[in-house]
Amino acid sequence: MQRELHVTKFQLDEIVSTYNIQVEVMRHYLNMNNGEVVRVPIYNKNKDDKELAKIIKDGLNEHYFLIPHITSSEGSSDIYDFTETVSNPELKDKLSNVLKGSRNVFRKYNDLLLADFDESQRYYTFVQESNRNRVLKWLESIDIKLIVD
Repeated sequence: MQRELHVTKFQLDEIVSTYNIQVEVMRHYLNMNNGEVVRVPIYNKNKDDKELAKIIKDGLNEHYFLIPHITSSEGSSDIYDFTETVSNPELKDKLSNVLKGSRNVFRKYNDLLLADFDESQRYYTFVQESNRNRVLKWLESIDIKLIVD
């Protein structure tokens, strides 16, 4: 049975932003009671962190769900897909050439985009929308219907 989760636009943006980051020392959970992102350190937990970790463990996959993170293949797919949408032929050619390289591809790609403010803003919007769709698919896969209030 599908459960409904009511969130604000701000909360949805926070879930999507959380999906987009990798923090090796922190786990992020979605609280099904209020739509908040809950952060729990993996190491060096204080007393409150330990209590929260226990609460989450007891409610895992019922009240709390571990938020997945973007994979490297998804990130790569985004830059290839975005490159196809670039209308400036010179920039598109430069971006395509960077993608053919083997070292520091992401950094070089971003450096090129930063030289064109409008395209860099369009890229970040493109990635945010891609991640939003991935988050919605993830929620659907765990039988949660997201309602943005």
